[in-house]
Amino acid sequence: MVLEESFSSPNDNPTVESIKARAAAESYQVRLSDGSSFFIPPEALSDLGLHKSRTVDSTLYQRLRDAAQLFAAGQKALELAARREHSRFELRLKLQKRGFEETTIEKVIAKLERLEIIDDRRFAEAWLRSRMRRKSEGRRKLKAGLNAKGVDHRIVDELLDLSLIHI
Repeated sequence: MVLEESFSSPNDNPTVESIKARAAAESYQVRLSDGSSFFIPPEALSDLGLHKSRTVDSTLYQRLRDAAQLFAAGQKALELAARREHSRFELRLKLQKRGFEETTIEKVIAKLERLEIIDDRRFAEAWLRSRMRRKSEGRRKLKAGLNAKGVDHRIVDELLDLSLIHI
């Protein structure tokens, strides 16, 4: 997993012990003198003004923790999205099960939607095509299946009404 830091509160304002670039994940590992370690994206390094020996007060510690959690949630979401299409709802549930905070999950999902990596309409189209290839199901059952996946009922109704989806 991308995240291996400790999220305990700092006792005596730790300092940045080391900052190591991780080329494969395009991230940096920041180790603090209290033993905690955070993986963050390159832009967070400069946004937070981190450098070796910098003292990390409680505010900076929280910002570092938040940046690390956002990065980890984003990496996990991309990993999940690379495997198959997901609805917004499904991705939210999977990230919640992994312990990510709700505000972090919302930011990650919003970004993935802006980048068109996740899209409920595209998910619903793929889901319907797959279900219709495997077995014959009626409109009601298909609609219930998509509703259970959190797809907006307007998208579901529109897709089920389209002539290219024959039911």
